[in-house]
Amino acid sequence: MADPRIDWIKRKTIFGLDVEGDAFDELLARDEGQFGADLTKFLDTRENPECVVMFYGEKRMIEVPVEVEAPAQDEDIDVIAEEGEGEE
Repeated sequence: MADPRIDWIKRKTIFGLDVEGDAFDELLARDEGQFGADLTKFLDTRENPECVVMFYGEKRMIEVPVEVEAPAQDEDIDVIAEEGEGEE
């Protein structure tokens, strides 16, 4: 059964950071689920009331080089010739 406290944190985090829900689930599953276990432990203990949990996100733009083949010059000439044939 899912922990309603973690579900609440998930909803607030994905809304506040404008991320997909999968990102939060991936975070909980990191290190073989250790982060999720640590979050649950944090919520279950009251040893240090000054402790907080903070979530932040980074958005990065990644450039991916893509090669696009240009049409051969002969193909360009054929297209121009076909377009101009009906005009007179």
